[in-house]
Amino acid sequence: MRKKTTEEFKEEVRKMHKREYRVLGKYVTAKDNIKMKHNKCGSVFNVTPTNFLRGTRCPNCFGTPRKTTKKFKKEVYNLVNGEYEVLGEYINSKTKVTMKHIKCGNIYKVLPTSFLYQGARCPKCSAIMGGKKQRKTIEKFKKEVKDLVGDEYKVLGEYVNTDTKIKVKHTKCGNEYEVTPNNFLKGRRCPKCAIKTGIEANNYRGYLSEEHRERKRLSLRHSLHRWRTSVIERDNHKCILCEEKDKLEVHHLDGYHWCKSRRYDIDNGVTLCGECHKEFHSTYTTKNNTAEQFEKFIRQSKQSIS
Repeated sequence: MRKKTTEEFKEEVRKMHKREYRVLGKYVTAKDNIKMKHNKCGSVFNVTPTNFLRGTRCPNCFGTPRKTTKKFKKEVYNLVNGEYEVLGEYINSKTKVTMKHIKCGNIYKVLPTSFLYQGARCPKCSAIMGGKKQRKTIEKFKKEVKDLVGDEYKVLGEYVNTDTKIKVKHTKCGNEYEVTPNNFLKGRRCPKCAIKTGIEANNYRGYLSEEHRERKRLSLRHSLHRWRTSVIERDNHKCILCEEKDKLEVHHLDGYHWCKSRRYDIDNGVTLCGECHKEFHSTYTTKNNTAEQFEKFIRQSKQSIS
């Protein structure tokens, strides 16, 4: 296939916009950035020929407007009908803003996206409600234990929270010991039996059957599916760059493999179509990706809404 020349690309630009845009750089390929100038505002920017022909325009004139405190306050009011008051200034989606719960008077800080999209509300009231539901929570924990290990372990203590130790009994050996619910569900078992096999209790995983290992793998896939679904719903089921609604994918801003703490944080994901996702990784590869890379990418590639 014959390669397109710079003059041919210039002619395509002229046909689309006459003299509004000027091609300054040399055409290499459809995926390689080329320098352009917006004659109306004088801004010079880089864009791939493909993106320009698909609708990407001057980032200075068509960039996404920054959300203001006034707009965030309006979103909060529409969501909770005056139950919460925004006290602080909105900076960005990753900076906590000071809020006040009018009903109880509690003042606290929360991420804007957590409040708007994840249902994060007053922590003081949430703790009170959590205490009222404690009985239900311990029954739920007992069910989780039974589903995981059958009758091999029995819960003896009272459930407080995921990080407070609770007494359990290993029915096979009769040993009673304390473990946090979180650690038990993640695989921590009877330390007495682990020591008997000569394996360090804290690192012991040899007891797991293939059934349990498959369950853990299914749980991981479920977590990724739930994270993906939440991000797509937040982004209104469309690519945030080109607004395509088919063949959607979810991109980790800070890479899945190196940023383990944010693997399932929906603030660490954005919805892209397959084409835009492929273009990002063709520019920045698939290793050690960061949110800063994506911010740079979106500045260069954000499409205007015609």
